[in-house]
Amino acid sequence: MQNPYFEYLFSSFEKRGDEEKKENLLLTINDIVDACIKKYPQLIGLIVLGSFAKGYWVPASDLDWALIFNDKNENGDKSITSNAIIKQIKAYFSQKMERTNFKLCLDHSFDFSKYINGKKQETQSPLCNLFNGLFFGNRNRLKNLQKYIVNECFANKKNGEKQWDAIRQDWCSHLENYKKMIERFGLTQEETA
Repeated sequence: MQNPYFEYLFSSFEKRGDEEKKENLLLTINDIVDACIKKYPQLIGLIVLGSFAKGYWVPASDLDWALIFNDKNENGDKSITSNAIIKQIKAYFSQKMERTNFKLCLDHSFDFSKYINGKKQETQSPLCNLFNGLFFGNRNRLKNLQKYIVNECFANKKNGEKQWDAIRQDWCSHLENYKKMIERFGLTQEETA
């Protein structure tokens, strides 16, 4: 089943004065993330979650999102990732996103440098998000974070397997949650089986 709004994502019209400009919303998000990364090297990218990532987004939907930060840039050089800088990056990103048709909603942003520096998360959801959703940004840096998490889990003989199972279960629950899709498209359980 294809989302009836599929074409809307790939081309939409933006009216500026008397002139209409056809614009690809996905490329617009990509351009916004690229601009943010150029300005702030702490930013690895954006992960879009929820209905947009699962394919049942409609124009009235909001956008669940996560900016991923690390205090080491691509060359391994350390940069500052303080709460104030993260707040500044989020504000810059939000300002850029205002020109799109997306309404930002749940912020699942994650500072990976805090995870590396021993401030482990109480839940696995932030880690799960690194393996979930639709990613815009530096794929090599994301892949390195994913490898780090997997290696960290399996290096920890005592709780590592449990931690990885919790991440995997959270990930699967995100993938299998199509209740909203069923409601939005007026489907029955039998039609989705």
